[in-house]
Amino acid sequence: MWLILSLMAFAAEPEPVLGSSVPEWTEPLKTQVAPSESVAARVQVALAHRETVRCADILGFGDASAIRDALIAGTRTAFPPWAPMRAASCLAELGPSDPAAFERLKELAADEEQPGFALVVVGALDTYAEGQAVELASVIKSNSNTRLQARLPGRLLNCRHAGVRDLAR
Repeated sequence: MWLILSLMAFAAEPEPVLGSSVPEWTEPLKTQVAPSESVAARVQVALAHRETVRCADILGFGDASAIRDALIAGTRTAFPPWAPMRAASCLAELGPSDPAAFERLKELAADEEQPGFALVVVGALDTYAEGQAVELASVIKSNSNTRLQARLPGRLLNCRHAGVRDLAR
């Protein structure tokens, strides 16, 4: 009997705490992002959405420079907590062809307080030309965060670029 009650408790919808409303980013994305909204507003809503939104969908919202600027701003936001990493992932897709996105990725890779940004960049190194990948890897190697440096060698050794693998050794 207790097993059935436990399963029923997990299946029930969670109740808002002390009368608080459910945050808007839990609503389906299609009901939140209207095509008439500004590109920046659409990107902001997509980054804040609770469900994963593909970067390809975000990059299709309109003007590439407006999307890039909104993503750069998204890496500086603090709420919801997943939005900055999602923005960094999308910037990593823009980085090979967009100099401003590439520069922001170098800043993120150097951020010692947020080593997760550097790991996002490391995960995207294979999509860059060798020169760009080596430049990003050099910035990441100079980051003095000890937790990041402990994880870094194995990840860099798995890169397809020989110059990046040489930095790992």
